[in-house]
Amino acid sequence: MREIPETFEKVIKDDSVNDLSFNIMPEKNVREKLFIKEYRCAKNYIEVEFSREYYTDMINSPSHLIFLSPLIQCQKLLYVYFCYYKNIEYSPGDERFKIWPTNFNIRLPELVKEEKNLVQRFWVNGVKQLPDGNWFVKCETQIGAIKMTGDALILPVEK
Repeated sequence: MREIPETFEKVIKDDSVNDLSFNIMPEKNVREKLFIKEYRCAKNYIEVEFSREYYTDMINSPSHLIFLSPLIQCQKLLYVYFCYYKNIEYSPGDERFKIWPTNFNIRLPELVKEEKNLVQRFWVNGVKQLPDGNWFVKCETQIGAIKMTGDALILPVEK
């Protein structure tokens, strides 16, 4: 496993909810809510602590972290990290960047079944400013046994 900082340069309290719902089969809904507690930032690293609720109409589906939730949360982690990186105050309702994942690889060797005090860790492996003013980021993330690596573009929002 990658190194985790012993101290954090910035801790951001947040009480937002990430809500994901979809269906795989007609009238067989799946819903997961992530209840964010805080983000903890350090150089080339950010993590989020959260709890979750899971609901499904599917038969024999155990409560487990849906892999789409940490994938979506990657975008928010990168957003919050980039505010920290650029020394911009993070505000949950203020849209400063668009995060555009361009490539992600996902490994899911087992289900993550915990519901409380989950931590998703996110390492920034490289940040490069592009000639057009956008940014390119290489990153990886882990929550339990779920591991993802990827690349993303960060586009500043013109106001």
